[in-house]
Amino acid sequence: MRTNSSWPDARPALHPYRTPSRGKAIWQLINTLVPYAGLWYLMILSIRHDYSYLWTLALSVVAFTSLPAIVFAQPTCPGIHVDIPNIENSTGTVACALFESPEGFPAEFLHSATHITMMKIRDTKARCSFLDIPPGTYALAVIHDENMDGKLNTN
Repeated sequence: MRTNSSWPDARPALHPYRTPSRGKAIWQLINTLVPYAGLWYLMILSIRHDYSYLWTLALSVVAFTSLPAIVFAQPTCPGIHVDIPNIENSTGTVACALFESPEGFPAEFLHSATHITMMKIRDTKARCSFLDIPPGTYALAVIHDENMDGKLNTN
């Protein structure tokens, strides 16, 4: 477990992604919708000009496989969501602590973390969700508190 109090600064590398890019968003829409519309246009032409139905079927299969990318695309979910699979056992609770600075990470999670969520373990799985978290640099500590004493006990 890492106890070093100095984190590498990732902000310069992540800075270009802080604000959405309208140009990139428009390009993604064009890059997705224009080929899809083109496939439909080719299907209509193949039917009108008496091409083989196999050709139309092949085009429809290609159009259908690109459908999930268009229809089922989900907007980004606000917040931070962490799935914790394969926990050693279902005894106790899992605490997820979000830190904005290295102070107290990870041992003093109850006193130093800016956001904490605790939940019971079900079938050796847990899920932590932090909603309405402003953009920034964070560290996450996941603690399996088997004896539920609120401390990071180590062997």
